[in-house]
Amino acid sequence: MKQKPFDLVVEAAGVESTIQMAGELTRGGGRLSIFAWHHEPRTVMMTPWHMRGITVLNSAPGIGTDHNVHPMQRAVALLERGLFDQSRLITHRHPFTAITEAMELAVQRPAGYVKGVLKFE
Repeated sequence: MKQKPFDLVVEAAGVESTIQMAGELTRGGGRLSIFAWHHEPRTVMMTPWHMRGITVLNSAPGIGTDHNVHPMQRAVALLERGLFDQSRLITHRHPFTAITEAMELAVQRPAGYVKGVLKFE
C-alpha cells in the first residue's frame, strides 16, 4: 500500500481486513484507535506495529487510561464534528427502545450487516 501514513487512524468497521489496513495506514509513532466491536478473534501481524512504535487505543466506552481525555469521548466528539462519515457503514438503524434486539442482531451479524446504530429521537 503506497499511501501517506496518518498520525491517527480510527478503525470502525470491525472486520479483519480493516484492522490490517488501519495498521498499515498509521505512521511510525502514530496512534491506531480501535473503535469497532470485533466479534471474532483477529489475526494481526504485530511486528510492524511494534517496530514502528504504534500506540493502540481501545475506544470502548468502559475503558480509559487517561480519565481527563477518554478515547471514547474524543472519538464521539470527532464524529459529531463530521470528521468521520460512517454513513456507508451503517446498514441497520434501531430505536433506542429496541436495544436488546439491536444487540442480538449485532452479535448474529446476518448477511449484509456491517454496523447498527441506536436512534434517540
